[in-house]
This record gives sequence, structure tokens and C-alpha cells, in this order.
Amino acid sequence: MNDAIAIRAFTSADLEKTAHFLRRVNELDERVDGPEDDAFNAFVNLPSNRGGRWFVLAESAKGVAAVLLSGLYEVADRDKPIRAFRIFVAPEHRGQGLGSRLLSRLEMQNEGQKVIYRTVVSGDWPSGRGLLERRGFNRSQETLLLRRYGLPPEVPPLPPGFVIRDANIERDGDVIASLYNLANRRSFGFAPISVSELRESLGAPGGRLLALDAPNGQLVGSVQTLPYFGGVGVLHAIQVAPAFQRNGLGRFLLYTAINALAQQGFRTVELTVDRENREAIRLYDSSGFVDWRRDLTYERQAAS
Repeated sequence: MNDAIAIRAFTSADLEKTAHFLRRVNELDERVDGPEDDAFNAFVNLPSNRGGRWFVLAESAKGVAAVLLSGLYEVADRDKPIRAFRIFVAPEHRGQGLGSRLLSRLEMQNEGQKVIYRTVVSGDWPSGRGLLERRGFNRSQETLLLRRYGLPPEVPPLPPGFVIRDANIERDGDVIASLYNLANRRSFGFAPISVSELRESLGAPGGRLLALDAPNGQLVGSVQTLPYFGGVGVLHAIQVAPAFQRNGLGRFLLYTAINALAQQGFRTVELTVDRENREAIRLYDSSGFVDWRRDLTYERQAAS
């Protein structure tokens, strides 16, 4: 049956059908996130994705059967760029080798460039994990996806002199990226974001980046919202400078972000946390979040 499926490069004319395909797969399999049209359009046009330059479609006579989404990212303290990718196969086409074929197309995209491949697969998807492990990928992290449903909580008061505001990426970007990477070195062992990547992430429609200032004007915390798929508001990158932790500021940022999403109509909020980050998990548990999914991150160095 594979012979009836053609593999080809994505074009701008494929935008609507690809977004529709992802939404349809999400309806059939909740392990797959289905973005709204505006969000997918913004994602495609991020500089890291170059208008979908590295996207690939697998099509049968009946329509899209599978999709490869691939982007190239420079990170703060890796010696090679990260080629982040996801492969999505429609349920009726699984077991036909399409994931393997698209992974082979991915490996052809580097043109001799040394990169680090990085992807995420649901923890209860053994066939996806098996494919990656057979192709030399190693598990690098386990994360929990947590969700909170219902009305937002009341935001606790800030200590005197602290101020919450919308961040200015040109003025605040370096500090926010530094705070983000302090947290991620603990969780991931490396710093996965630069100011340019942070700036790109602001392209998601309806997203906000909030900054928290101490009484002396020092930026000491931030939180980002990315409300972009399936009626779910995504909370991203909550962080507080180490010297200011354990003062209730993390809870304040969390509740402020939940309320910001609620103002846009979101009653379901999702976030991702490293399974080993016990302190953060306790905060989320006490704030009404429940386990929804377990994801595994896999990495592999490209052959020299």
C-alpha cells in the first residue's frame, strides 16, 4: 500500500490541508495536538521553519496520510544546531512504514551539516518509541503534561513594590532568556533558548510574555502564554530568579497566566514539567492541575 502514497515537499498551498489533517488526527487520537489555523500559519512562518521549507507530506489519493514538521534552531550552549521535528501519521495509515519513510526524508535535510535531532513522542506510543530507538535515538528526558479545567483561581497579592507587566522583548529579552535557561539547565542539562528563539515564539496568536519586576526595578521572573490549539491555553516557561524563590512569586505568575488565558476564553490550561522537578509539580498539584499525558524526548547526533 505504500506504493500508492507519494512523499513530497510542503508548499504554501498546503497550509490549510495540513492544519486540517492535524486537527483530524487530534480528534481521533488525543496524543496529537491539533493547532488552530492562525496558530499553524504563525508556526509555519517562524524563521526557524522558513515558511515550511523542511516540511514534508505523504499523500494518498484520498488526501494527506502523514506529515513531517521540521525546523532548525540555534540554542544557547549546544555546539550544534537542534533539528527539532515531529512526525504525525493518520491512524488508518499506521503500520505501513510511513513514519520510517518520513524519518529517512528528515535525515536527507542536513546537506552535510552536523545537527542534533530532537523530537517528542507520547509515552504510551510504543511503536513511535521503537522506531526512534531502532534508528539510534536515545531518550533524554521524560515530561508530564498537566491540565487544569474550569474557572481561573484568584490571583494572590504581590509583595509590596513588585510589579507585573507585559515584557518588552528588546529590553527584557536577554534577562528572560537567562532566567529560562537557568531553569532548563537544571531540567535538561543545557540551555535550549536564545533571545532570537524567544522572539520567534511571540508569533503565536494571542500569546503574551509577562515580566515581574522587584521593587528595585530588577526583572526577577516571567511567564509566557501560548494559547494556540484545540481550545487549550498553553502555559510556558514560568521562572523566578533563584534569589527570589519561595516567596510565592511562582504561584503569583502561574495564577496570573491562567487568568490571562481565561480572559481570552480558555477554560482548559496545559503545561509541561520535567518529571524530576518535584517542587514545581507540588505547586501545580496544589493549583488544580491533573496528569494528562507523559511525553518522552529523544535525541540523536547526526552522522558526521
